[in-house]
Amino acid sequence: MQTSSIASFSAAYGSSPASNEASTLKAGSYLYRKTEGFVLNIYMVQLPNTSKAQEIRFQAPYTHQMWLGADGSGRIQRIDGKPEFLSVQDRAVWEAAGKPSLSPNFTIDHKAGELVDSTVLPVDQTLLTQVIHNRVKQNNSAIESGMFDETLSILVTLQTKSELNRPLFEVMANIPGVTRSENVTDRQGRAGISLNYTDSQTGKQTRVIFDPQTYNVLSDEVVLLKRVPELNVSTPFLLSWTTYSVPKAVASTSSLPSKLC
Repeated sequence: MQTSSIASFSAAYGSSPASNEASTLKAGSYLYRKTEGFVLNIYMVQLPNTSKAQEIRFQAPYTHQMWLGADGSGRIQRIDGKPEFLSVQDRAVWEAAGKPSLSPNFTIDHKAGELVDSTVLPVDQTLLTQVIHNRVKQNNSAIESGMFDETLSILVTLQTKSELNRPLFEVMANIPGVTRSENVTDRQGRAGISLNYTDSQTGKQTRVIFDPQTYNVLSDEVVLLKRVPELNVSTPFLLSWTTYSVPKAVASTSSLPSKLC
């Protein structure tokens, strides 16, 4: 028996709902975005003659592509790269388990309506802050870190209207403990503004870089600043990084933009 638990910040495994931006497209066209990243994974396996499941900890690059149509149809595709085991022991467990595949590669085609989401968020910053605060409170999460994560989750799906980018940025910027840095660049060399938050309980520091004009998220990364027993790695340790292309219209679910940025 094998199960997998993906310790990814950016929800790259999920299928995001169709966006309101997609609803402005011409019939038959799609909104496309490419996400690339490097993430920590934890894969659980049950070895023969053992009663307790064992962990396989590794990091791997991935590419995630999404095509979303105005009618809620689309395609979601994910391709993972070669895993890098955190330790010799992790590799040994993987080998003892029969070297199972650690790459959840897939392509899923969705029919009309399958990716539709009727969620409506207010553009007013005060109301938007309250909505996000309430979501976090219902999940019994720590308010500051929960609001930071929830806001980022909204920003990096194609669900969000472009006019919500700036209010969401302001919501995140005004969370207690968040700091702002100007004139930064992401891994692709794109200039932006970063918002940074350190969770003192988990020891994780998250940096999100925004386009200074559109407030699209360009990238995010999560760094572990203090050692934790379950990982036993030297710190600071990069848990994950993700880059996001700017959403662009394409003609079909097999088409790509002429230029990604």
